[in-house]
Amino acid sequence: MRKVAIAGLMLACCAAATAQESQERPDTAPPQSNNFFVRLWNGDTPPAKKSTPPAKKSEPASAAELEGSRRTREEVILNRRNEVILKLREIALRTGDDALLRKADELQERAWDLYLQKTAGQGGEVRGGRR
Repeated sequence: MRKVAIAGLMLACCAAATAQESQERPDTAPPQSNNFFVRLWNGDTPPAKKSTPPAKKSEPASAAELEGSRRTREEVILNRRNEVILKLREIALRTGDDALLRKADELQERAWDLYLQKTAGQGGEVRGGRR
């Protein structure tokens, strides 16, 4: 039993060494062998080389595109804040809560000021104006 285990271990080491050797030299054809165990580990044919298309280099975005995307993102944020403020105003008007109405006005001022601060120095007109 011990001899079989040693023989199996030696066979596995030889097959692994052959496989490693063929991986180190991928540009040369692997030696043809009729040995069953070598074919088992290496396969009948060498693996086909995978060809990958060359990586497409993207052009860096222009400054105008970056500013436009920043402005658009800030407009989306401002619109989302204004929707929340509008809901607060509706709740304040339904409940007659003057303190909540004043708080909604303050929040709208802060949202607008923050929008102007974030978009300051970027070209283009401010769309929508102050509400």
